[in-house]
Amino acid sequence: MALPGPFPVACSNVVQDFTRVGSGESASDYWEGIPRSSGGSRYVTDLLADPANTLSVAVTAPSDSSLFGSFAGRTVPYVIVVCYPTTGTNPRPDYVLPEGKAVPHMQRGSEAPLLADATTRYPLLLFSHGYGGSPISGDYIDVLLVLASFGYVVAAPFHGDPRFSELRVDGIIDYFYLLTHLQDFTAMQALRPLSMSATIDLLLSDPQWSAHLDAAKIGGFGASQGGETLLLMAGAGLTKSIGLSWSQVENDSRLRAAVGYVPYFGQVLFPAFGRDQHGLDGVALPFLAISGTADTTAPIALTAQGISRLSGPRELVALTGVDHHFDVASTNDIFTWTLTFLDAHVRGDPAALDRIRRMTNVAGGGDDRIVIPYTAPEPNNFGGLWWNAPAGSESGWGINFAHQGGVIFASWFTYDLNGKGWWLVMTAPNTGGNTFTGILYQVTGPAFDAVPLIGIPVGTGTLTFSDTANGTFAYTVNGISQTKSITREVFGPLPHCTFGALDPALATNYQDLWWNAPG
Repeated sequence: MALPGPFPVACSNVVQDFTRVGSGESASDYWEGIPRSSGGSRYVTDLLADPANTLSVAVTAPSDSSLFGSFAGRTVPYVIVVCYPTTGTNPRPDYVLPEGKAVPHMQRGSEAPLLADATTRYPLLLFSHGYGGSPISGDYIDVLLVLASFGYVVAAPFHGDPRFSELRVDGIIDYFYLLTHLQDFTAMQALRPLSMSATIDLLLSDPQWSAHLDAAKIGGFGASQGGETLLLMAGAGLTKSIGLSWSQVENDSRLRAAVGYVPYFGQVLFPAFGRDQHGLDGVALPFLAISGTADTTAPIALTAQGISRLSGPRELVALTGVDHHFDVASTNDIFTWTLTFLDAHVRGDPAALDRIRRMTNVAGGGDDRIVIPYTAPEPNNFGGLWWNAPAGSESGWGINFAHQGGVIFASWFTYDLNGKGWWLVMTAPNTGGNTFTGILYQVTGPAFDAVPLIGIPVGTGTLTFSDTANGTFAYTVNGISQTKSITREVFGPLPHCTFGALDPALATNYQDLWWNAPG
């Protein structure tokens, strides 16, 4: 994979007044939230020169002291930087940072983002840095810009972790400090996923950004503790006591998939997700972990234990000999795995999904190998004949589904206002979860005629399934809206259906959508 991607990158306004940085300080002390030796606070907000035009959110911690300790009920600010694909002619200058790197084509004042195509809705990628870092410190800004160059709008909060806890987890964890400061350490971890959800809320409601984002395509990339953050955001339980009890912090279903680079799953005596990582049981977020075999901060054995508990698509890739840092030699490996997985599960790219299923390693670069192969549960298939629930309660109508991939073709037999039999059809793509939505058409014409006909739109329909045997059908037809509970019509042993069998000739059930041959 050639790096960077095909798009130049621009970023949102993070202009700062660096004359405020005192003697013996650095700008990164503020970006990372490192307190003063006197105990005074530092955060990037102290340096902002144009706070009114810098993206930020205020997160109020829930009143659960077991998770948020002394921060329960308090409101905490988070500054956000967003980087995105831009035009090749973007005239805005780069913004050079004191440490030599630059924020490319940075917006100034109230300038709107200048995206590569103003009419396209781009996938949103949440970026969560590791403990004690920031989106514009060290290697993080480089990673952020590469991801944006492949067509993602990348949003990264400044977590400012030392504002809450100064427990270092480099190498072996300081258990004495942990015993005496556990509430602060737990609060720091628990606030992170809340800031990520608040970032989504902000961007989807901000008129400068909302029209450019695809709300159904939201993913995440997390480094070190950032990987833990994304799993917590997706419903994982966080360890909150020395006895290794755990509680769920957040469950934001808008996050469709995530990648963790050297993701932090805790350590042997203090795993991140409860005893034996049971806080990950049932978490269905598609998740790729890329771990180093020499990492003592985020040991790969703990990661493997946690990955094995996930119920959704999952994979663990090991980088041989790599410890807890960004391995430059493995750069191409890291981004190839990352972007292939995100393209498959966030963009819904079937070619990327096929590649991630077959990939064993990336040529060149470091020594990457699979520890836990790509595993995904079989997707639900709702194909078949359905009618009103409970079964037999309205036997005069029914709806048939042919379900292939992420699309359902529905043919609905009902009656019009005059009591005459009426056929309507709908092609309904998946719009998230087990929901499919499309336009209902009435189609008439001569029997067995090869001339293509144009259907007349008469309304819309939405199918929402609670499981493979029950759901709802909400529709509006000619201005009249109704919602029906539906269930499968069972008249024989139900088949186990999947789409994409290698050899259709081996099929023993012929239920599907058929038409005249040749197609």
